[in-house]
Formats: sequence, structure tokens, C-alpha cells
Amino acid sequence: MSHVTIRNYTPHSIVIVDPVSGEVTRRFESEGVARVEETQRHVCTFDGVEVRCVIHGDITGLPADEKTDVYYIVSMVVAQANARLLCPRVDLLCPDTGKSCKRDERGQIVGVTGFVIY
Repeated sequence: MSHVTIRNYTPHSIVIVDPVSGEVTRRFESEGVARVEETQRHVCTFDGVEVRCVIHGDITGLPADEKTDVYYIVSMVVAQANARLLCPRVDLLCPDTGKSCKRDERGQIVGVTGFVIY
């Protein structure tokens, strides 16, 4: 793979750590925030608590055009909404917050070892 540029479109820094040592190898500071527009529709009420269906709309906050060798870090919600599109973008990466991520003693994520795509 040729040299790529990775830009962070989540609201916080993304820290990449070595999977073995746990040492920080890269940090991507936020350059913007990609979001998914959503609406909610009432489905029913259980025991006085409303249940709603979430309907995802447009993805906002990303540069309009895809560029060769430029990738954007986005949230899982944005990545999954993109994957459901008829013509999804192929330049979106999502931090891998699954079992390979590194957590502190309270269970908070301190870094990820890589990215996933949807």
C-alpha cells in the first residue's frame, strides 16, 4: 500500500497502541466531527416506558469527495450507516474497540490496536 493520510473525524483523539507492549505508537487528533442525522419513531410503550425506532439519515461533517489514499476515522455509528448506503464510501475507518483494544483498570479504553471497516 502506498503512503496514506489518515484524518480523525471523531470528537476526541484516537490513540493507537502496540498490541504487545501497550505503548502508544500513533495519535490522531480530531480535525472535525462526522455525524449521522437521525429521527426517531414511536414503536410502543412497555410498562410506561416508550420504545422508539431510530432511522438514520445523511452523514454530515465529512469532506464531500473521496480522495486517493486519504482515509477518515469515524465512529461506529457513522461507519455502519455508511455501509448501509447504496453506494457507500470506501474511505472510512473505525477504531477497533473490540477485544483487541487496551483498557485501564476501570475498563476505560486507553488505546486501540487498529481499525475496522464495515
